[in-house]
Amino acid sequence: DADLETLESTTDARQTAVAGLLGARVDLTATDVTVRDFAGFGVVLVAGSGQWRGGALSGNVGTSLLIEGGELSLVDLEITDVRRAQSAGPALVSTAVVISASAHVTSDGVRIEDIDGVGILQDGATAVHTNLRVTRSQDPAVWVQNVVDPARAAVVIHGAVIEQASGIGIFASASVGAELEDVVVRDTLGRLQPSG
Repeated sequence: DADLETLESTTDARQTAVAGLLGARVDLTATDVTVRDFAGFGVVLVAGSGQWRGGALSGNVGTSLLIEGGELSLVDLEITDVRRAQSAGPALVSTAVVISASAHVTSDGVRIEDIDGVGILQDGATAVHTNLRVTRSQDPAVWVQNVVDPARAAVVIHGAVIEQASGIGIFASASVGAELEDVVVRDTLGRLQPSG
């Protein structure tokens, strides 16, 4: 067993599990599924559809949940303790949820806490989030970019609490349609930048 707190740059896929669950072009029904302690990706879903209700992703290094293409519904999912690899340097992004490649995601009651990076990153994909809570992210809690979909708004957030994000609570760029309703962004923290 590899201890994810002490991974070194020499660690490779033969020594440490890289993904907990990988699904491509699958109709997913997941209930109370927990995936934890993987280095790279907790869960990767490509061009699929379906629903994930309940359960958790925790202790993953890198990205906990990658949704690339397709349509997925997330209900009452908890994502916690997402970490950067210690030796990877600033180039490795740590993200709780990545939504990309024209995917469409709806979420209700998703809770994200303690991320060494971005809470939710949407790149060229749309999402509707209801009752979202993101707490203690080292980068923006929600980051939306490159979304131009004539049929849907880039991001819709109904009822959310975003707190203790570093620098920015919600960030949107080069995207069409951001609808926010009953959203609280509070206690955003200043981000320390190294000098010299």
